Amino acid sequence: MDFKIKKNILYKYLGEETEVIIPHGVKIIGIGAFEDCENVTSIIIPDGVTAIYECAFDNCKKLSSIVIPDSVTKIDVFAFRNCEALPIEMIPAHLWVDNQEMYGGYPSLTSFTVPDGVTEICGGAFFCCENLASVVIPDSVTKIGDGAFTDCEKLSSIVIPDSVTIIDQFAFDGCEKLPIEMIPSHLWSTNQKMYCGYLGLTSFTIPDDVTEISKSAFCRCENLESIVIHDKVTEIGKSAFQSCMKLSSIKIPKNVSEIGYSTFLSCHALESFIVPEGITKIETDAFWDCVNLKSIEIPDSVMEIGRAAFEYCEKLENVILPKNITKINHLTFAGCNNLSHIVVPDKVTSIGSCAFSHSVKLSSVVIPESVTEIYSTAVDECPNLEFLRALGITEINYDFNDFEYFAHADMPLIFPKIDLDKIEIIGIKNQCVKGYLSEPNLYSEEMTLKYEKYIRENSSEILI
Repeated sequence: MDFKIKKNILYKYLGEETEVIIPHGVKIIGIGAFEDCENVTSIIIPDGVTAIYECAFDNCKKLSSIVIPDSVTKIDVFAFRNCEALPIEMIPAHLWVDNQEMYGGYPSLTSFTVPDGVTEICGGAFFCCENLASVVIPDSVTKIGDGAFTDCEKLSSIVIPDSVTIIDQFAFDGCEKLPIEMIPSHLWSTNQKMYCGYLGLTSFTIPDDVTEISKSAFCRCENLESIVIHDKVTEIGKSAFQSCMKLSSIKIPKNVSEIGYSTFLSCHALESFIVPEGITKIETDAFWDCVNLKSIEIPDSVMEIGRAAFEYCEKLENVILPKNITKINHLTFAGCNNLSHIVVPDKVTSIGSCAFSHSVKLSSVVIPESVTEIYSTAVDECPNLEFLRALGITEINYDFNDFEYFAHADMPLIFPKIDLDKIEIIGIKNQCVKGYLSEPNLYSEEMTLKYEKYIRENSSEILI
């Protein structure tokens, strides 16, 4: 049989005919029923069918004729995605009001007038309508939903009436040809995510009445080059400037106390940054993948730097860590390829997993006696590190069972307080022996006896 039908649902067309007549009795055309049937040119849907589900005719590129009966009341998102030969007249436009996502991904939609009486354009309504160039919105509409026009690459004209008071996040994501003048800027204070992903924003000044910049406010504004933030702002939300690829400079107001999660993640144009006095915390991923960041000034008011805060800052050359932090978190400086020297402050007690891993130019890490714990991958793949001296280390945490050594096998570990009997990995044990042999005067009498005994009993296995 050419059709997989069960309980009046057409689940899949299995045939190879180019002209298809769907059997009577079918009530629903299921998800992806004709998906990728690239040779089908015409389809007749019988009376009685009430719903066309998601991706039903997705990628039917040669489909040029379809008969949709009046019994159909539901058409789901992507039902006609990539049906590039299908004329728009064959899709019943009157169904849009109750099925606002039905044109998602449909390539033949070039213009659209939202019907009078509609109060909301739903999220994703015109998602991936790549040829949609113009939209007219009537005075009845008060809200434009999340991602309503996402990836409408050719959208160059839209009429947004004064009745609209809500524009949700990513509403114009990827609309690279839409002039900024067509988006009512006065709505930003109460709709701070409305520019998310919008490519037409190149500069912005935070309005005077705003004291907080919300989470993801300018996320993926890839062409935003500059922003002015006044001193009344006291909080900048998570991911506020994430993936603002062209943002080259920004001044943080004096009353802000934290740089939040992923705030400047993947801001590739940032070359230098001054963290203002008064900031107490730099959160996880705050500057992750800022690949051109060469320098950063961190004041002593900073008490905590989160996980992966500077990971993949490939050009970061020098950083002076604030004296009041107590931990170097996991991945904090991983992948900082130009970082050559780091001094760990005196109050730090722990160095986390992969804290400096893959920092290929790192040749010196100064670790104070306050550090009692270190992860085995802390300096993984740091081939230029000549030795690691940590006089207070009493515990090594192992990230992986198959981990063989710190950084590279030839690097001595000068850990005078580490008991050899508690080290299970032979490679790391040998590195500790090399450290002992390089500076034996640092070891207590008890430790000296243990190391000398181990050397005598395992001389054939120790590669000095």
